Formats: sequence, structure tokens, C-alpha cells
Amino acid sequence: MSAVSPVGADERIVFRSRPALRMGTAMSVVLTVFSLGLWVALGPELRQLFTGLQIATLVFFLAFGVGLMMSIGLSTVVVDDQGLHVRNSIFRRSFGWDEVAGARLGDGDPWAYIVLRPSAEHPDGRNHVALAIQRAEGEGAEANLRRLQRAIARHQEGRQVGGQGAL
Repeated sequence: MSAVSPVGADERIVFRSRPALRMGTAMSVVLTVFSLGLWVALGPELRQLFTGLQIATLVFFLAFGVGLMMSIGLSTVVVDDQGLHVRNSIFRRSFGWDEVAGARLGDGDPWAYIVLRPSAEHPDGRNHVALAIQRAEGEGAEANLRRLQRAIARHQEGRQVGGQGAL
């Protein structure tokens, strides 16, 4: 792991789960090959009984399954000068630095959580899942969590020093 320098206006740190991407890719390939193999195994007599709409439905569900698996595998957490940007599957959320309190990966947690500060809507604070850092990565997950925590701490220190208020 390389050292993380302070996040500047043009610097970004991107976290991705390599095992989740490998698993999503492998499962997508298996599903596609299995589906095509089954289609060929039906034989020309049975295949010609399918209507265009039935074939389109099968293709739709295949594409949906592959898309879902790949969207989980392509989940990211991006750190930049604006805050944290989290993409979990098809959902994207951005949190400004004034919203972020930290990050954690508890002993039994399968993935990391972004800890958010209390707000008017959530007076006790809340957590947001970060699928890009998964326990399945072992030491890599711990190292990525420490990098993320250091980046958050540096940004919070910069806010305090910059006179934008104490945290």
C-alpha cells in the first residue's frame, strides 16, 4: 500500500473491492455461458417454438442478472476535496465533509460503514454501507479502512485549521 497524501483539489482516492469485482465477473460469465449452453442444448426444433417476446424476456432476465452482479462488483468509495462519494450497486450518494464523522468495519460486519454526523433528520447520526471495502478482502480491507480513516481525519483537521468550525 502506498502512503496517502492529503487530498487536494485535484486528487482523488478510489476504493474498490477486487474480490467482489472478480466474483461478479465470474458469476456473470458462468450465468451467460450456462444460458447459452442451455439454449443450444434445446435443439433447433424447440428453439423455433419460442416467440420473439419470449426470447426478449429471457435476454432481459439474463442482462438483469449480469447487470446486478456487475453493479455490486463495481461499487466504489471516492474521496475528494468535496467529500465522500459512495456507489453501492446502482445507488450513488455523496456526503460533504461536514456530514462525515468517520468510517468503521466492526468485527462481525461484512463491509465497511461510513459514520455520519447527527443532523435534523437523524439526530442520533447514522451509518451508510460502503460495499467497496469488504471483510472478504481480509488484511486488504483493514488497510483500505485505515487509508479511508486517515483521509477523513486529514480533511477534518484541515477544516478545523481553516477556521470552518470545530468538529
